[in-house]
Amino acid sequence: MDLDNTINSFKNEALKKKSENTVQAYVTDIEQFIEHIRKDIFDISQADVDSFKKHCFDKKLKPKTINRKLVSLRRFFNYINKNIDTNKICVDIDMVKIQRQEYLEEILEKTDFERIIRAAQQKKDTKAIALFYGMYLTGARVSEIIQLKIDDADNDIVSVKGKGQKYRDLFVPDSLKEYFNDYLQDRGIEGSEFMFVNSNNREPMTRRSVDRLVKKYGRLARIKLSKAHAHNFRHLYAFSLVERGLTLDEIADLLGHTDINTTRIYSRKTKKQLLRIIKNLE
Repeated sequence: MDLDNTINSFKNEALKKKSENTVQAYVTDIEQFIEHIRKDIFDISQADVDSFKKHCFDKKLKPKTINRKLVSLRRFFNYINKNIDTNKICVDIDMVKIQRQEYLEEILEKTDFERIIRAAQQKKDTKAIALFYGMYLTGARVSEIIQLKIDDADNDIVSVKGKGQKYRDLFVPDSLKEYFNDYLQDRGIEGSEFMFVNSNNREPMTRRSVDRLVKKYGRLARIKLSKAHAHNFRHLYAFSLVERGLTLDEIADLLGHTDINTTRIYSRKTKKQLLRIIKNLE
């Protein structure tokens, strides 16, 4: 069996139901496992799976991260057993048990966001300003915000392809339209229908280029870099909606969540807030 071809076949099959980013995470996890065991995939034993799990713990990975890797392996082995006409892979993959304590860590606070915006304003970087406000004021995922077209700049509602290849609506406030148009006036790059493009070419920004930009201004703003990632703008949007009194159902609709339990985490305190409460008990 050609392992590379098998992984590619698995990837193509998974892409029918999962996003490209999710599938790429599967592949990365599988490759890490193969690198760890250093043997033919059909020669693996229960001890190899247990060894990989221990290896992940030794690297101080979080239980949720370890479980994601184990899910990747489980999906891959199931695919092989179902589609490859050869010996079956017979191992048990047990998830790490996690006590249900739902709170977000390393949250970007409004003051952090304002500092990042000020840093971008000092550089007169209208693209960064429009991009950051775009994620914060719509709750867009990175994969959604980079889909925006120039023609979307003045629309109240923009349809984007969200998680699970499902389309959803982004609601655009008037203040955000102003940031979009300020950027487009400065952009000076013709020949692309996409709103957010890389400055050195006409290609749309990628998740990586967006994260680099967030990290750049996170450093300039002197905020903790573990907070400076693009998805935190979406978290800030959700917490802002909670503060404004929206119901969890309303917030779930605005975030594009299909399971309200995913949204429920925003109604809980962060670790920092819980620690502050405990300290005030003294």
